[in-house]
Amino acid sequence: MRILLIGEYSNVHWTLAEGLNKIGHQAVVASGGDGWKNYSRHIDFNFKNRLDVYKFLATLPFNNKFKGNDVVQFINFRFLFEEKQDYLNKLLFNFFKKYNNKTFLGAFGDDYFWVKSCIDKQFKYTQFDFIDKKDDKHLSQVLQLLSASSKELNTFIANQSNRIIAGLYEYYMAYHHQPYQNKLSFIPFPINTDKFKYSENKVSNGLIKIFIGIQENRIKWKGIDVLLKVLRDFAQKYPSDIELVEVSNVPFEKYTALYESCNVLVDQLYSYSPAINALTAMAKGKIILGGGESEMYQLYQEKENFPVLNVIPDENQISAQLEYLLANKSNFEEMGYNSASFVGKHHNYIDVAKQYEKLYLS
Repeated sequence: MRILLIGEYSNVHWTLAEGLNKIGHQAVVASGGDGWKNYSRHIDFNFKNRLDVYKFLATLPFNNKFKGNDVVQFINFRFLFEEKQDYLNKLLFNFFKKYNNKTFLGAFGDDYFWVKSCIDKQFKYTQFDFIDKKDDKHLSQVLQLLSASSKELNTFIANQSNRIIAGLYEYYMAYHHQPYQNKLSFIPFPINTDKFKYSENKVSNGLIKIFIGIQENRIKWKGIDVLLKVLRDFAQKYPSDIELVEVSNVPFEKYTALYESCNVLVDQLYSYSPAINALTAMAKGKIILGGGESEMYQLYQEKENFPVLNVIPDENQISAQLEYLLANKSNFEEMGYNSASFVGKHHNYIDVAKQYEKLYLS
């Protein structure tokens, strides 16, 4: 099949393309690189000014790469332009739907339906229960997804797409209702396990190295402010047992290299399941302190291996999980192996690509 993947979040489409190409398809990624992260792509949509946009739109009808594909998949309902230019997203979607065979909408990130499900208390807890939008710029931006423009475009593309594919439990549940229930599929995010290889999780000299990555503009959004407070107190309490490694605002490739020697990676506080950041570390045998709720394992139909050390928005519960780590440092090799086994079973990019292949052909 000829497959065009439009947009990018956290290297999901690029890794999916790697898997699809491995099993004999022609998958092409067209994106802006996911902002400053600058992920790989075959076709660059990183427009620097209006002139670049006008040139793209003018040549679009004559570019055969954008026509005659068996599948066009969008990373999000707002897959290329920001809210003020939603009319362009709609125009482009209509073009791709008209000149290609099937269209698929990815539920891979924040959108109208996910924000609404959070506001409507569909989940036990979310960021929205703990963060004041007056104190957090990112939350204010996310709440814009409830606008009339967002609702209209997200609903239109969801209705017009052949299928909706969710990559995480949270996004799956956001669409798990009528009229989308019958066109919704859950396929786990792909991880290139050929690139991110497992190594034994060993504690050197009895010192547990705990790694936490910080995005300055999303500290509260990801619950890093709460996690950092508990982690710093814990490291101060056990200076001979704990080394806390804090890293801020580094590109993905450098980020993965920096946690190489660490035992534990701290992910997000309000999530129900591990996303790309955590899954990549798990593939390498790291223990994850982050989102790993029972509902997520049920969606995976996983009944034996529950590797994520789940945390909830409760400082006492987070502290208890850290105490558990300290008491079980002799089990880190087994725990790290369980992390890698989970990713190998559910997220191997070749196996995930075959799931997409089956859905595309259905």
